Amino acid sequence: MKKHLIAAAVAGAFAVPAMAQVTVYGRVDMGWGTATTKASCGTQDKTSGLVDGTQTSNAIGFRGTEDLGGGLTAGFQLEQGISPTQTNGWNMRTANSGHQVANGTAISSATMRVGALSLRGAFGLVEVGTLQWSAGYAVASRWGFTAEGFGGEFHAVATGMPARITGASWTSPAFSGTTLTLQHGGAHGNRVDRESVADAPDGLRRNKHARTGMNIQHSSGPLYVGVAYESTAVQATANSAATTNAYGGAVAVGSAIAARTEQAWAIAANYDLGPVVLRGGIVDRDNGASGSDNRKTAGTGLSVAVPLGALTLTAVASQYETKTPTAKTLDVSGHQFNARYNLSKRTNVYLHYGTDKDKGSSVTATTLAKRTRTVAGLVHTF
Repeated sequence: MKKHLIAAAVAGAFAVPAMAQVTVYGRVDMGWGTATTKASCGTQDKTSGLVDGTQTSNAIGFRGTEDLGGGLTAGFQLEQGISPTQTNGWNMRTANSGHQVANGTAISSATMRVGALSLRGAFGLVEVGTLQWSAGYAVASRWGFTAEGFGGEFHAVATGMPARITGASWTSPAFSGTTLTLQHGGAHGNRVDRESVADAPDGLRRNKHARTGMNIQHSSGPLYVGVAYESTAVQATANSAATTNAYGGAVAVGSAIAARTEQAWAIAANYDLGPVVLRGGIVDRDNGASGSDNRKTAGTGLSVAVPLGALTLTAVASQYETKTPTAKTLDVSGHQFNARYNLSKRTNVYLHYGTDKDKGSSVTATTLAKRTRTVAGLVHTF
């Protein structure tokens, strides 16, 4: 009896308060791909190799929540993009559709995908930090492309509304399936605001880059509808050598950007008919520059998915164009076909085929006019 009492006393002395639940999660997407690129003059390049990140981005993350009582919950999320095909994959990553065959996206040092704290309560959800989805991208990405990379290249317009925003976000509670989100901050890791002239004695550079976005999303049964708007204020003066910004961060050598306001909006809708799921979207962007520097980009996309038990077949068609005051520099049309088979809730195999073609004025006899890619891959989430 005394032994049990002593054991209980010792256990109580070393007891610690309950900790918040922390989850480690991630995604690994790898496969083998072949790519064919063709210039207008007929020159072709065929390559093959290991592919990563075709169906989903490779990442590892940590998230957790703590119940603060009174209906209030605190949370955090840290997620880093990785590239399992690269020897330095924990420090750099291939961007969307990055792979080792022709026209793979370049290696990027921007590995941070999410670094945020949150509070959730009767007022809704407040988040601060590097947020995974900007208000615009949250809607623009819902049109239904099934795989990054060649085919269905309308996703380039969607990603033109930066996926991540570094700042603050508020999302309202859902009212009959409808939520409102308001955000303010900068592009991914870029939010500086300084009034000094370039190369001033204090070593600071005038550089303004602030983005404000909002969306309204409605989900009710088989229907989803979303609309988003983003406005980005941009201004920078040229600096001939690397300086620092108002917060002490490095500012690379840069060119002058006249004060302007970039604007973008997106609409997306999904409807689940049961045997068929329809998704579509429209994105329109204007860089706000004057004269010959003005760029207007618009895209439309439509996808049809047919679920057949563990197998889902998807077809995608899309088109986007970029115009200057004098020419249509990009005129891209593309399509995708994708077969995905779920081996379990966390693992699937897929076969992706996509192609796109550019008929814009920027295409010359020796530039890329058409590209095609086929990828067979495996995805595991944990």
